[in-house]
Amino acid sequence: MIAKEKNGLINIIKFLMILGIMWGHYDYIISDEFSSVQISFGITHLAHDNLGNFVFVFFCISGFFAFEYSFNKLNERKSSSIGPFILNKIKRLYPLMILSIAFYLILAIIFRLSYGHFWAGRDFSLSQTILSFLGIENIVDSFTGINGPIWFVSVLMLCLVIFCLISASKLSKPYKLCLFAFLIILGLISINYNWSFILLSGKVARAYIAFFSGALISYLFGRFKNLRRLRWAISLLALSGIYFVFSLLTGENHIGSAMIVIAFIFFPALIVIGECKYAKKIFNNSVTDKLAEVSYAMFLFHIPVYLLINLIFKDSLNYNSWLALLIISIVVIALSFLFNWLNKKFINTISKKPANTNL
Repeated sequence: MIAKEKNGLINIIKFLMILGIMWGHYDYIISDEFSSVQISFGITHLAHDNLGNFVFVFFCISGFFAFEYSFNKLNERKSSSIGPFILNKIKRLYPLMILSIAFYLILAIIFRLSYGHFWAGRDFSLSQTILSFLGIENIVDSFTGINGPIWFVSVLMLCLVIFCLISASKLSKPYKLCLFAFLIILGLISINYNWSFILLSGKVARAYIAFFSGALISYLFGRFKNLRRLRWAISLLALSGIYFVFSLLTGENHIGSAMIVIAFIFFPALIVIGECKYAKKIFNNSVTDKLAEVSYAMFLFHIPVYLLINLIFKDSLNYNSWLALLIISIVVIALSFLFNWLNKKFINTISKKPANTNL
């Protein structure tokens, strides 16, 4: 088993993935509300084209560390550990999600009263409001919540519940691993045939592939020591780099092949490189810990902050600017630190243990 200490490189990757998601949503949201604005630089377009890949990495990370830290405990304690495991995940994920929805909801109403229409045409109903606060989004493909990024929480929670139920079941370990593999295959089939069934719609299927690939990779790393050799990891990283450069140059970005490369080549390489002593000296520090800690809040709050900025400045800002992108990114990060701090204070008041807000 890999030593149970923080992987600073993965912390940096979390933060960079969130920046990519923020920038990918930047030109999409702005162009939706301000059709006259044309983002001239390519970074936001590139980020928007890879939004699914960025989130996919997050699910890989979650599955990997869920297996590493929780599988043996769930496997040994069986059904008695199901309740505490799920309750702990709810306490860790849901308060900040609810805060982000409330923040967005208040700003959206103010925007509607100020300008006579909802921001970016994103109106909502009472049922959407209730279901959003419950954290139910994209489990059924047709449902759209208030604050878009909360879909990640609902789908991640679904993966965690399934992981918990399988891990704590009375099945033997090989059968449990086979069920993880089955969910990966089921996700690939769902993507291939574009299923929209409950619990098997697009984003849910992608989450199954990423999360349970991460879980199986964690098992393989613990079972086969040779998989952790640095030279193999660097070769895998180079191979994934060639793939993505080829995709960028040719304009071909196939969802299925990209997911396979990320789950079984790119992500495992990052884990191994992050575990080597040289990477630990560079990346394992308090700065990377803080960046990883705030990444979840950045994911949840970047769209509400975009709404806040548009509420205050409307179309008086030149969004087609590197400086504007930089300043807005800093504002998102700063407010995310604030909301993350408030969330930790809240969790600490209802729990004796210090809050762990990392994904």
